[in-house]
Amino acid sequence: SGWIYKFDLNGAKVDSFSTGLDESQGLAWDGSHFWYCARVSAASFVFYKITTSGTVVDQITLPSSNFIGGLYWDGNGLWYSLYYPNNEAALYKMDVNTQTIVDTISTIGTQPQGITFDGQYFYYAMDDNDGDPENIYIYDPAIEDTVGAIPIADPISTRPRGLAWDGGHLW
Repeated sequence: SGWIYKFDLNGAKVDSFSTGLDESQGLAWDGSHFWYCARVSAASFVFYKITTSGTVVDQITLPSSNFIGGLYWDGNGLWYSLYYPNNEAALYKMDVNTQTIVDTISTIGTQPQGITFDGQYFYYAMDDNDGDPENIYIYDPAIEDTVGAIPIADPISTRPRGLAWDGGHLW
């Protein structure tokens, strides 16, 4: 458990390492370290800051019963999607130095998962666990509103998770 794999753009695995951590609920890169969200018990999650060799150099324990769906580093803070408890489902930005929430984006639906940013818009994937449509929602931070949705093409429940922006495409 807890392996991180590096692939080239042709899909060939070029490196990997074990973190020794539990089940991953998200991964983000801050320019020098990974932020890895691990589910450490049924209802307990921890953000670990780890080196490219898997050494833990910092950790942030989240309040009990906060369920995390994805991570994104924006250059000065760690965004994460919280999908449970339902009344708190949203995208949150944490200042990792002070461990405080500094921004929040309300979501359409209660099961936000993967999150990314393309320089203009945030994108977040919605799971259908609570009957929400499986879409990738587009949020414009300039007007603080959702401006569109990309339906998940597969008609069968796909349970979307992670998202990434490569500079030209949404993955």
